[in-house]
Amino acid sequence: MVGDAALEPIGAVTRTQVGREATEPMREDIRLLGSILGDTVREQNGDEVFELVERARVESFRVRRSEIDRAEMARMFDGIDVHRAIPVIRAFTHFALLANVAEDIHRERRRAIHVQAGEPPQDS
Repeated sequence: MVGDAALEPIGAVTRTQVGREATEPMREDIRLLGSILGDTVREQNGDEVFELVERARVESFRVRRSEIDRAEMARMFDGIDVHRAIPVIRAFTHFALLANVAEDIHRERRRAIHVQAGEPPQDS
Protein backbone atom coordinates (compact mmCIF):
# COMPACT_ATOMS: atom_id res chain seq x y z
CA MET A 1 0.00 0.00 0.00
CA VAL A 2 1.17 3.49 -0.78
CA GLY A 3 2.11 5.57 2.27
CA ASP A 4 -0.31 8.21 3.49
CA ALA A 5 2.09 11.03 2.57
CA ALA A 6 1.88 10.01 -1.10
CA LEU A 7 -1.89 10.43 -0.97
CA GLU A 8 -1.86 13.86 0.63
CA PRO A 9 -3.39 16.34 -1.82
CA ILE A 10 -1.96 19.76 -2.44
CA GLY A 11 -5.42 21.08 -1.56
CA ALA A 12 -7.76 19.54 0.99
CA VAL A 13 -10.25 16.94 -0.24
CA THR A 14 -13.37 16.25 1.77
CA ARG A 15 -16.12 13.76 1.07
CA THR A 16 -18.73 16.53 0.84
CA GLN A 17 -17.09 18.16 -2.14
CA VAL A 18 -18.79 17.61 -5.48
CA GLY A 19 -18.15 18.43 -9.11
CA ARG A 20 -15.44 20.92 -9.90
CA GLU A 21 -14.70 21.55 -6.22
CA ALA A 22 -13.99 17.85 -5.67
CA THR A 23 -11.50 17.75 -8.53
CA GLU A 24 -9.63 20.95 -7.63
CA PRO A 25 -6.86 19.09 -5.74
CA MET A 26 -6.29 16.93 -8.82
CA ARG A 27 -6.15 20.00 -11.06
CA GLU A 28 -3.66 21.59 -8.64
CA ASP A 29 -1.52 18.45 -8.84
CA ILE A 30 -1.68 18.54 -12.65
CA ARG A 31 -0.70 22.23 -12.68
CA LEU A 32 2.26 21.51 -10.38
CA LEU A 33 3.42 18.57 -12.49
CA GLY A 34 2.96 20.62 -15.67
CA SER A 35 5.02 23.44 -14.20
CA ILE A 36 7.83 21.06 -13.25
CA LEU A 37 7.70 19.54 -16.73
CA GLY A 38 7.80 23.01 -18.30
CA ASP A 39 10.86 23.92 -16.25
CA THR A 40 12.52 20.68 -17.35
CA VAL A 41 11.67 21.26 -21.02
CA ARG A 42 13.15 24.76 -20.82
CA GLU A 43 16.29 23.50 -19.04
CA GLN A 44 16.85 20.55 -21.38
CA ASN A 45 15.73 22.05 -24.71
CA GLY A 46 15.93 25.82 -24.37
CA ASP A 47 13.49 28.71 -24.50
CA GLU A 48 12.60 28.26 -28.17
CA VAL A 49 11.26 24.72 -27.66
CA PHE A 50 9.61 25.70 -24.37
CA GLU A 51 7.78 28.57 -26.11
CA LEU A 52 6.64 26.23 -28.89
CA VAL A 53 5.31 23.76 -26.31
CA GLU A 54 3.51 26.57 -24.48
CA ARG A 55 2.03 27.94 -27.70
CA ALA A 56 0.86 24.46 -28.68
CA ARG A 57 -0.65 23.97 -25.22
CA VAL A 58 -2.60 27.23 -25.41
CA GLU A 59 -3.76 26.49 -28.95
CA SER A 60 -4.88 22.98 -27.94
CA PHE A 61 -7.16 24.56 -25.33
CA ARG A 62 -8.54 26.83 -28.05
CA VAL A 63 -9.27 23.77 -30.20
CA ARG A 64 -10.97 22.08 -27.26
CA ARG A 65 -13.17 25.16 -26.72
CA SER A 66 -13.93 25.24 -30.49
CA GLU A 67 -12.32 28.68 -30.84
CA ILE A 68 -10.15 27.39 -33.68
CA ASP A 69 -10.21 24.18 -35.69
CA ARG A 70 -7.57 21.47 -35.63
CA ALA A 71 -6.30 22.40 -39.09
CA GLU A 72 -5.50 25.91 -37.87
CA MET A 73 -3.52 24.49 -34.96
CA ALA A 74 -1.76 22.01 -37.25
CA ARG A 75 -0.56 24.90 -39.44
CA MET A 76 1.62 26.16 -36.61
CA PHE A 77 3.69 23.01 -37.09
CA ASP A 78 4.05 23.35 -40.87
CA GLY A 79 7.71 23.12 -41.76
CA ILE A 80 8.85 22.44 -38.21
CA ASP A 81 12.27 20.85 -38.03
CA VAL A 82 12.24 17.28 -36.71
CA HIS A 83 14.80 18.23 -34.04
CA ARG A 84 12.33 20.78 -32.65
CA ALA A 85 9.26 18.57 -33.15
CA ILE A 86 10.56 15.61 -31.14
CA PRO A 87 10.91 17.50 -27.81
CA VAL A 88 7.44 19.02 -28.31
CA ILE A 89 5.93 15.58 -28.91
CA ARG A 90 7.80 14.20 -25.91
CA ALA A 91 6.60 17.06 -23.70
CA PHE A 92 2.96 16.40 -24.61
CA THR A 93 3.42 12.66 -24.11
CA HIS A 94 5.02 13.19 -20.70
CA PHE A 95 2.29 15.65 -19.72
CA ALA A 96 -0.42 13.14 -20.63
CA LEU A 97 1.31 10.48 -18.53
CA LEU A 98 1.73 12.86 -15.58
CA ALA A 99 -1.92 13.90 -15.80
CA ASN A 100 -2.94 10.23 -15.77
CA VAL A 101 -0.83 9.65 -12.65
CA ALA A 102 -2.47 12.65 -10.96
CA GLU A 103 -5.90 11.28 -11.88
CA ASP A 104 -5.01 7.85 -10.46
CA ILE A 105 -3.80 9.41 -7.21
CA HIS A 106 -6.93 11.56 -7.01
CA ARG A 107 -9.15 8.50 -7.52
CA GLU A 108 -7.29 6.72 -4.71
CA ARG A 109 -7.69 9.76 -2.44
CA ARG A 110 -11.43 9.86 -3.09
CA ARG A 111 -11.74 6.09 -2.55
CA ALA A 112 -9.87 6.34 0.76
CA ILE A 113 -12.09 9.23 1.90
CA HIS A 114 -15.26 7.24 1.16
CA VAL A 115 -13.91 4.11 2.85
CA GLN A 116 -12.87 6.12 5.91
CA ALA A 117 -16.37 7.65 6.07
CA GLY A 118 -17.92 4.16 5.88
CA GLU A 119 -19.41 4.85 2.46
CA PRO A 120 -19.08 2.72 -0.63
CA PRO A 121 -16.40 4.04 -3.00
CA GLN A 122 -17.82 6.13 -5.82
CA ASP A 123 -17.39 4.96 -9.40
CA SER A 124 -15.04 7.10 -11.46
